[in-house]
Amino acid sequence: MADDPKREALDADPLDTLAARIRDAKAATETPQKTEAPAEDADLSASRIGAEFAAAILVGAGLGWLADRFLGTSPWGILLLLILGFAAGLMNVWRGLNGYGQAVGFRQRRKKE
Repeated sequence: MADDPKREALDADPLDTLAARIRDAKAATETPQKTEAPAEDADLSASRIGAEFAAAILVGAGLGWLADRFLGTSPWGILLLLILGFAAGLMNVWRGLNGYGQAVGFRQRRKKE
């Protein structure tokens, strides 16, 4: 009777058995977390962020050129909208690096508690 599991459970510290049961329950209910992204995903993400940054600057410069051409405000339209395009590009880079561009509405996904 020395190998009786019920007797061993009674002899064990109740806090240790409770901690083990809690650990087992958490392990059973947790969804597996995504591990590190493969190198290809990181490369694609970096390419996307770089392309968005360049596109924001080019769109700002293009709209500034059009504004200067039609309004006759050269060079102020292109300068102003180029600066705004640069700022929008920086904001897109920040959103991309922090994961804000992945969810609808540019809000970071909340982790389940």
